[in-house]
Amino acid sequence: MVDQFQKGRVFVAGDAAHVHSPTGGQGMNTGIQDAFNISWKLSLVAKGVASPALLESFNEERLPVVAEMLNITTSILKKTLSDSRQTDPWNRSGDLHQLNVNYRGSSITVDQDVEANGEPKSNGSHYHIEAGDLVHAGDRAPDASGLVKDDSEEPTRLFRILKPTKHTVLIFADKVDYKSALASLEKYPKDLVHPILLTKAGAGVDAPGIDVFKDREGHAYEVYKGPEGTTGIYAIRPDGVVGCRAGDSSHVEQYFSKIFTAL
Repeated sequence: MVDQFQKGRVFVAGDAAHVHSPTGGQGMNTGIQDAFNISWKLSLVAKGVASPALLESFNEERLPVVAEMLNITTSILKKTLSDSRQTDPWNRSGDLHQLNVNYRGSSITVDQDVEANGEPKSNGSHYHIEAGDLVHAGDRAPDASGLVKDDSEEPTRLFRILKPTKHTVLIFADKVDYKSALASLEKYPKDLVHPILLTKAGAGVDAPGIDVFKDREGHAYEVYKGPEGTTGIYAIRPDGVVGCRAGDSSHVEQYFSKIFTAL
């Protein structure tokens, strides 16, 4: 692998940045993650709403992930070659699904609860998250089904709402001052930031012109529950990664100040 993913105006991704054993089956998805990570940032810089400094986070976020991936695939290769009768090298479950790849500790993420308690932003691994751990900034945003915008419509799921061209800000209406949160987002272009209000079944909100979804089955509230008192707002990046986890609008503004530096 290269020792850096960026040099001046040149960026490398995929096989140009890392070539490794096919053991583990990590190559294609890793290259796609590289490309998605840099593409949304390049888009914002090209549109003039972000500083070129944002691009430096590409190397910061992806290099540790790829380095850890290479250690994993190399270890599997060595096991495979040492004794073909071993079954362990053929196990492709767990972290090899890549659902735990994370950018915890990235300089462009904001995690209010972690920072408030003085905890380290990263657990030391960019490939592993403990089972049952809460969703943190830097994690892949989990899906949630059973979301209903209108009682006359079929339920949808969060992954169908997220867009690869904009940030989606999930606001749990009963856990934060949602009107203040919505007001703080008005300064950002609507084609770049999409606020969504989530409510529990039967609850109502007053938010004209805002997409409101009822979490009819409670899946979103369960997976994005967060620690008591600090959950409520999650800003999800275009690449499907949680950029910010916050309990008030000020921390969301802090996050976007790292992204939309040219606004």
